[in-house]
Amino acid sequence: MFKKGDVLTASVDFDNALYFAVAVEIWKDGKFIDCGGSITKITEDEVFIGYDDGEHYPRQTYEFRVR
Repeated sequence: MFKKGDVLTASVDFDNALYFAVAVEIWKDGKFIDCGGSITKITEDEVFIGYDDGEHYPRQTYEFRVR
């Protein structure tokens, strides 16, 4: 399972984080961007955090770390 600071990289990581409601932080270029929350939806290109399609972040632009 995940531990604090793990970076989600593979599709299975994102699937598991969604399934187990793992809270993630958002990082970009080594800098903290947002405390994020639980992933509520994932697509091939984007990660959605929060309900009602809350905030969404391009998977290739941002890094998602376990909180």
